[in-house]
Amino acid sequence: MISFNTFCQNSVGIGTVTPNTSAVLDISSTTKGLLIPRMTTAQRTAISSPANGLLVFDTNTKTIWAWDGTAWKNLTSSGGGSLSLPFAETINTSTAAFTITNQGTGAAVEGLSSNQFGIGTASKATGEYGWGLYAFSGRQGSKAINALSDSGIVFNGENQFAGNTNTLMNLVNRGLGKTVSSQLTNSSSYAPNMQIAGNHLGEQLLIYQTNANNTNPAVAVNNAGTGVAVRAVAASDAAILATSTSGPGVSGISSTHNGVRGVTNSGTGFAGVYGANTGTAGAGVQGVANAAIASGVYGGSTNGKGVSGISTNGVGVYAGSTNGYALETNGNIKIAGGNTNPSNGAVLTSDAAGNAVWKGRAVGFKVAGVVESYSTLTDNVWTKVHFGSQEYDLAQNYITLAENGNTTEGSSFYAPVNGLYHFDMRLITLAESNTFGPNPTITAHVDRTRNGAQVTVVDYYRTDAVRRTEFGSGFDLVLNAGDKIEVYIIYYKQNNLGVETAGIFYNTDDTWFSGHLVKEL
Repeated sequence: MISFNTFCQNSVGIGTVTPNTSAVLDISSTTKGLLIPRMTTAQRTAISSPANGLLVFDTNTKTIWAWDGTAWKNLTSSGGGSLSLPFAETINTSTAAFTITNQGTGAAVEGLSSNQFGIGTASKATGEYGWGLYAFSGRQGSKAINALSDSGIVFNGENQFAGNTNTLMNLVNRGLGKTVSSQLTNSSSYAPNMQIAGNHLGEQLLIYQTNANNTNPAVAVNNAGTGVAVRAVAASDAAILATSTSGPGVSGISSTHNGVRGVTNSGTGFAGVYGANTGTAGAGVQGVANAAIASGVYGGSTNGKGVSGISTNGVGVYAGSTNGYALETNGNIKIAGGNTNPSNGAVLTSDAAGNAVWKGRAVGFKVAGVVESYSTLTDNVWTKVHFGSQEYDLAQNYITLAENGNTTEGSSFYAPVNGLYHFDMRLITLAESNTFGPNPTITAHVDRTRNGAQVTVVDYYRTDAVRRTEFGSGFDLVLNAGDKIEVYIIYYKQNNLGVETAGIFYNTDDTWFSGHLVKEL
C-alpha cells in the first residue's frame, strides 16, 4: 500500500494537494473513512492519563468517545447527531437547555407512551422553588396548558410526601376573568361537576373574600333546575356553619319556595338548621316577614320539633312584635328544661322578672298502721317501720312495702324537689315489764339518706318503756330532691332475766306517718 502525503507549510494533506490551512492534518476521500482506535469500554476506561481530546471508538456502546480532561464523553449523546435512547445529560445553564420552535400547527414536542401505566411526558423539579413544568401563553385565546382525554383523566396531581405543607395547586389571577371554570356539558350525566374529598382533619373547602369593598356573596350558587341550590350533609356536627362580623351568616331568598331549608334525619336530637350567637348582640337565626300572612321563621313538624332553640345563658328563641303576635302557635306547646321543673299537673307561673317556671302540684302523703308481720320488735336489732295502709299520696312520692316489695326501698318517702317539708309521726309500742328489773328501753329514729349517706335527723328515746308507750311529734326538714326519709325503731331488754316481749301497735288509729311540702326552695 502506497500513501501520498502533501506538505503545505504547516498542514499535511492525505488525498489532497491543498490541505486546509486551519488543519494540521486534512484527509480527503470519497470512498474511504478515518479509522480510529477501537476498544471495549473496559479497555477505554483503563487508559492511563488520557490526553485532552483523545478519541476512541467504544465497541460496546458502538459510539465515539472523547476525553475532556475530566471524564469520557459520548459524542453521540453529548454533542449532536441522532440521539440514542435512553438519553440523559446534565448541564448548568440559566437559559433553556433544550429548545424546539415549531412555526406550524403541530406540536413542538410530543411524548407518547403505549404502556398500560406509562408516562407520555414527565417533568420534575428537585431544587427548592423550582418548576417541574413551566407553561406560558401570550396571545388572546391561547392556552398555556391544553389537555384532552377520550376516556381517562385529563389532569391528575398527587403529593406523595406526608410532611409536605405546600399547596398542591396554586392559581393566581391578576386579570378580570375567572380563575377557575369547570363545566360538565353532558346533560345525561348524574356525576358531580366537581368533587372534593379528603381524609384529613381540616376543612374540605375554605373560601376567603379579602376585599372589604366587595358587596357580592363570597359563594353564589344558581340552580336552574328543581333541586336545591346547596345541599350539605354532616355526620355529627353542623352541615353548614356560617360566620359573619356584621351581616347575616346565611341569607336565603326565594320567590316561590324556601329561602333556607334544613332537614335532619338524625335520631339524636340535632337540628336541620342550627343558629348560634356567641357575641353580645344579634341573633343566631333571624326571620323577617313584611306581609301579614308571611312568616319570618316557620317551623312545621309531623312528629318532631318545628323550631328548637337552645341557650346556655341567653335566649334560645326570641320573638318580638310591635303590633302583632310575638308568638303564635297552632297545636301543642311543650316547655321543659332549665329551671322550669315540669311535672304532672304543674302550673306555669313566673317570677317578678317574667321568667316562666312550672310550679309542681301539692306534695303530701299519709300512711297508717304497721304491716302486722313486721310489728314485733327483736332485742337490740334496728327494725324499719313498715307502715301498712296508704291513705293518700298526692304526688306518688311515698313508696309502700306493698308497692315495692323490697324491705330496703319500701316504706320510704322521696323528696321530689328542694324544699321545706313538714312531717307528723305517731308510734305506740307495748312492752312487758321485767320482774327482775330494770325495764326495757325503746328508741325511734327518723333517718335521711342523701347521696348514699344515711344520718339520723330526729331522735325519740324512752327509758322504762313498759306497757303502752307513745313516740312522735311534728317536725320540719329542709330536703334536697332525691333525699329519702325512713323511720327505724330499736328495743333493748336491759338483761336476759325473765321473759320480755315488745311490739308496735299495728292498727291505723294508733300508728301513722304523714308529710307534705311547705315551700319549694
